[in-house]
Amino acid sequence: MPDDLSQLPLSQQVALEQADGELFALLGNTANAETELAALNNTLAAAPITPEERQQQANAERVAELLAMAPAGRVGRYEGDQYIPPTAPNVTALMELEALDPIAAQREQLQAMAPQQGNGLSTEDAQWVREEMERARQESAEIAYSGGGY
Repeated sequence: MPDDLSQLPLSQQVALEQADGELFALLGNTANAETELAALNNTLAAAPITPEERQQQANAERVAELLAMAPAGRVGRYEGDQYIPPTAPNVTALMELEALDPIAAQREQLQAMAPQQGNGLSTEDAQWVREEMERARQESAEIAYSGGGY
């Protein structure tokens, strides 16, 4: 390996960058501080992270961000003596969540509709609502899987 990356043919430089972007950045003196520190501490990953793995990590981080935003909105509720007003759904964030993780999006929508503790419903009423939501979800899944859906 030459002392300077610029001595390598361009095709080899591109191949190295695609195969191991961290190594390429370190050899080209363009690595970020975190990567340099990991190299100095000998804690770099033994195998390079593939672009697919990077994309999966980025998707997981974005899903976590979206879930923190409560994109399906929330019903108004009392927490102790304090009233927390409802929040409106963010359709754009909900659609992005649906594209990245359909199961998390469905869970978020169900959670937004679920009765909250302390919302004035009796325990029996809250249980009935949960059962009805679960029944509706199962019926929806049966229709979708039987080919009668979209």
